[in-house]
Amino acid sequence: MSHQQSLFDTSTPEWELDAREQRLVASVVLSSGPDRAYDYLVPEAFCDSDRAEQCLEPGRRVQVPFGRGNRTAVGYCVQLETRQVDPGRLKQVAGVVDHVSLLTPAMLRLTRWMADYYLCPWGQVLETVVPAGVRGRAGTRQVTVLRVPEDVRVASQKLPVKQRRALEILAASRQPLTAGQLALEAGCTEAPIRGLLKKGLVTSASVRRATTRPEAKSVARQAPLELNAEQRVALDSIRQALEASEARGILVHGVTGSGKTEIYIQAIEHCVSLAGRRSCWCRRSASPRKRYAGSKPVSIRLPCCTAT
Repeated sequence: MSHQQSLFDTSTPEWELDAREQRLVASVVLSSGPDRAYDYLVPEAFCDSDRAEQCLEPGRRVQVPFGRGNRTAVGYCVQLETRQVDPGRLKQVAGVVDHVSLLTPAMLRLTRWMADYYLCPWGQVLETVVPAGVRGRAGTRQVTVLRVPEDVRVASQKLPVKQRRALEILAASRQPLTAGQLALEAGCTEAPIRGLLKKGLVTSASVRRATTRPEAKSVARQAPLELNAEQRVALDSIRQALEASEARGILVHGVTGSGKTEIYIQAIEHCVSLAGRRSCWCRRSASPRKRYAGSKPVSIRLPCCTAT
């Protein structure tokens, strides 16, 4: 069967073939925008396996220039492939957002199937399956840190007293410091530090750090309370059901403040003492913190007590 001849030459020009190179190309799906994958060159800085946090792999988010204005857009790297390309026709990945991959290959295949099945953009599906807290990197914040360049000789600098002290402290620090941390340790305001930045003796960089949380205060564990006669009868019924491995429903009836919670607590402690051989479920979750201070977390199901 003969094919109709084209009026135009659709073959690749020879000069474009000569310009092609073997390069690593990332296919990027944008979080919002056109429903297609775009190809970007991967710079060598994002191919270094020794720097795992910046080494690009499928499932990580990246910053890429998009459109004629090269506005910064965030997308998901869905594929990496080494192939023949013309470097002059592709833009480069500007940055790697995530330190670890957010999506496994299986999840990428699943989200691609979901997008095809439900007729929605792949980027929208990716944004849906990755929790907002993960995308926003909850528990971290962007901070500006300072460091002394390697070529700066601190001892040979003629500086005011406060600037010299700040520079010496920063040079001796094992890790970069924020301007506030450096000012606190040097016993000065941030004005001398800004002076060091202007002179080029200190450089700044934006990094993401984990937010510090106050340590939980230790609470002394409270001893079990002494039960009255009615509480003892209720607790004995629950204990007998647990020890006999009977699936029973037990109703603990009492007004507010009558001591039902203490029965639940002691029933749970008895269940734990059985080394997981029984299970108990309670429809109430009022458990004073002091009673469990210093305890190891235990997964318990309680199918036996209901309160009214």
